[in-house]
Amino acid sequence: SLDDNPIEVVDTVDCLTIDLDTFARENGIDYVDFIKIDVEGAELAVLEGGEQLITKSACGVLLEVYFQAFHESQPLFSEIDALARRLGFVVFQLDSFSLRRKDWQDSSPLPAYEFEEGQVYSGDALYFRDIVAELRSDRFSIERYALVKVLKLASLAELFNLQDVSVELLLNAQAVGMLSEGDVGKMVDLLTPQQTDVFKLTKAGYR
Repeated sequence: SLDDNPIEVVDTVDCLTIDLDTFARENGIDYVDFIKIDVEGAELAVLEGGEQLITKSACGVLLEVYFQAFHESQPLFSEIDALARRLGFVVFQLDSFSLRRKDWQDSSPLPAYEFEEGQVYSGDALYFRDIVAELRSDRFSIERYALVKVLKLASLAELFNLQDVSVELLLNAQAVGMLSEGDVGKMVDLLTPQQTDVFKLTKAGYR
């Protein structure tokens, strides 16, 4: 078992909530670029309540996910991932947190739940809209697709140290005529590391 520290409920409080789509509509919010969700097991409900806004405008979503049940009747990662993919998003990063089994004993003074190794328990999942797939789709129309969305996603990917994702996106935007070769070359230069790392990654590696 992983549950070595059960939580005792001493009181409950009822509170009114509103779904994301309704909140956005009532407050004149037409778009969002990025959403972070950490609501202790209710992440799927937030996604379901914001499907219209997220599908219409969001480039990325960062949310807490669980692989083992912790909250009562909470959805697990598989359900969240299925919905995210249906909305056109794919996972790019997963920062996981693991737990030791409660019967494990060793010389460490730390309690079992503070170990980094063990059975994967929860994590933070970074999802980006799969714009590359959209650009490559037979249904893609440059007249109906905003260049700003491509540039926003490329910028977000760079913020999360996913420069390769940024470059792939820019090159595909160039391929469909959204960006010129010169503009893409300048942006790739900015994204290229100034010095090689242990993998000897250079500008040529992005090509």
